[in-house]
Amino acid sequence: MAIPDNIEWLRDFYARFEEDVNALHNAERTWSACKKCPDGYCCGKNSFISLKRRSNPFILEDWWLMLEQVRDSFSREQKKMLAKNIISTRNACIFLFNGRCSVYRSRPWGSRIHPYSINFFENTLSFPTGKIALPSCPSLAPGFGLKTDEEVIQNPQILEKSGSNKLILVKLRKHKPVWLLDISTYVKECERRGTGRRVSISEVEQLLQLAKQAGGDYGDLLRIYLEMVLGLRPDIRLEPA
Repeated sequence: MAIPDNIEWLRDFYARFEEDVNALHNAERTWSACKKCPDGYCCGKNSFISLKRRSNPFILEDWWLMLEQVRDSFSREQKKMLAKNIISTRNACIFLFNGRCSVYRSRPWGSRIHPYSINFFENTLSFPTGKIALPSCPSLAPGFGLKTDEEVIQNPQILEKSGSNKLILVKLRKHKPVWLLDISTYVKECERRGTGRRVSISEVEQLLQLAKQAGGDYGDLLRIYLEMVLGLRPDIRLEPA
């Protein structure tokens, strides 16, 4: 599949996924704090999210969607902020502006499924099958009997399933039953689509050109950063000003 075809598929994939996420938020009040994240905590450090990011077979397409939003929607000041984040020494996502995601509608797969998703499909592209990484952010941790920065992976007891929207009711430790989103069918689809995926030099160059275009005055910096992320220039370090 050429990258444009995969990008169109990914847009549709995320649109379908968001419908189930909305159904989960309507069914489970626990995640209301996550839906209206007060501080961008999970995106503000090297966390569970970044691990999924590295195992994403559609990393080029995810970057493409985010870069399109930067190109089409970011002001010059926002691009300047992005450049500042790139050369900073922080561990946070470069798109985290003042505790908020600046590319929310184009955010990648790892950011979309954390922390209220569970997978029962055996594969190597996601967190352990049948387990969930409990949130450790200041807003949610107390309700789960956790400390801030504590990350606990557990195998929950299944109590009930709602097949229409892929919702599943589980019993976690130190918490009342909670609805999660079973992403097994999405993971299967992602794996099927990604099977045999070969990224061409031409596709990578298209993405790098988009980064340069999207960044405007800071396009060269954004391109270099992307080359580092993709492992094309592992020996380059960006020093803070």
